[in-house]
Amino acid sequence: MQPEPLLSLSGVAAYYGNLCAVRDISVDVRPGETIAIIGPNGAGKTSLLRAISGVMDRVRGTIRFQGAEITRRSPQQRVGLGLVHVPEGRHIFTAMTVEENIRIGGFLRRDADRQASFDEALSMFPRLTERRHQLAGTLSGGEQQMLAMARALMARPKVLMLDEPSMGLAPMIVNEIYRQVRLLRQRGVTILLVEQNARLALENSDRALVLATGTLRHEGPSSGVAQDRSLGSLLFGT
Repeated sequence: MQPEPLLSLSGVAAYYGNLCAVRDISVDVRPGETIAIIGPNGAGKTSLLRAISGVMDRVRGTIRFQGAEITRRSPQQRVGLGLVHVPEGRHIFTAMTVEENIRIGGFLRRDADRQASFDEALSMFPRLTERRHQLAGTLSGGEQQMLAMARALMARPKVLMLDEPSMGLAPMIVNEIYRQVRLLRQRGVTILLVEQNARLALENSDRALVLATGTLRHEGPSSGVAQDRSLGSLLFGT
């Protein structure tokens, strides 16, 4: 018997003004799953994460988290519940230090374990330990991606949403980022992973959602999606 969904979307549509970016998306996400959200440019992958995190202009349908409807809750309230989004472009605070950026990720927490969470987040990325007093704006692109992830971990995410974590990074840095993704999976963190690199996403996920023109075109185990020749041209250009 499968566990109850941690996150459920039912008939979700999301809009920028009057422009519909995703339409009629229904999916259940179970605890501990890593789900790859893949598809061509403009498919609606980023918009779907933005709808879940609450930053879209308009969202229709129903979003439930841990059994409660959250469709009308603010982005800050969703973070407090454990829905944490690392957006494309990282959005770090460039004029603040590495340490200050990480600590601000726990701004909603009032528990006594914030220091332990900070130490753990920093320890996952040794490069950041060396640069903890450095201004974030002076970091390389890869280091900024690590920082964005470390900041997100301070919020103790139940669902971690990663949007294009490998974009524009050197292969060595991508390997380091995905080493940490695999470690988080082993720890049981539920992950929604948007990646333009479909092969990379499928190699590091349990299940895949294939989007095109804002609609869900295919859903299934990542291993099966990777071998499905009918999806080759959509995902891999073959």
